[in-house]
Amino acid sequence: HLEPHRLQGCRTAHAAGTLVEQFFQAPSKYFTAMAAAPRSYFFGLLVLLACQRGPAKVAEHSGQRETAQGNVSSDDVRVESTQATGCPMWGAWQECSVKERLGRAGLVIDSATGVVRHDFLRVPGIVLRTFRAEVQLFLYSSEMERRKDTELLDSVEVAPKGRRVVWPQPAVLVTSGNLAAIVLSYNERLVERIALALGAGLPARPY
Repeated sequence: HLEPHRLQGCRTAHAAGTLVEQFFQAPSKYFTAMAAAPRSYFFGLLVLLACQRGPAKVAEHSGQRETAQGNVSSDDVRVESTQATGCPMWGAWQECSVKERLGRAGLVIDSATGVVRHDFLRVPGIVLRTFRAEVQLFLYSSEMERRKDTELLDSVEVAPKGRRVVWPQPAVLVTSGNLAAIVLSYNERLVERIALALGAGLPARPY
């Protein structure tokens, strides 16, 4: 934006600009007009040049800002996400990243309410509860270690093949990377939201 005194000068400059047009159209008439012109017209000619340069400078600076903003990398976005949440949203799953992902899916997760153990899973589980659903979260040291357990299960019955487990609510098994989750709920739509949120996984660790 131009300063107020420059805006006032620009109005004078537009009037003086007609003299410039006369110069290119008829030089002899130009000198006659300039002799009768007030002094403010001479000042207007100078301001006219400044007015023409002002928009160009503004456009140049605006382009520099857009370029600087366009150079933000995906790694920077991941770093900002980590700083904002205090939890890395990439790489291996952690309890905090699970809660963050479910929160982004619009679910309100209570604090971990306890620990659960199953004889067909080698790691203890963390119990997370939300409205009308329970998520039993099992975190392994790697995806390979998680597969050693989950590939032996019947994914429909959520139990070792050849066995039956009586769940208090319908159970759905969700796996992603180093994570295995057993979702218990009668609400199929809610189970689907949780499964989609966790099943999408996390992006690879930035380097």
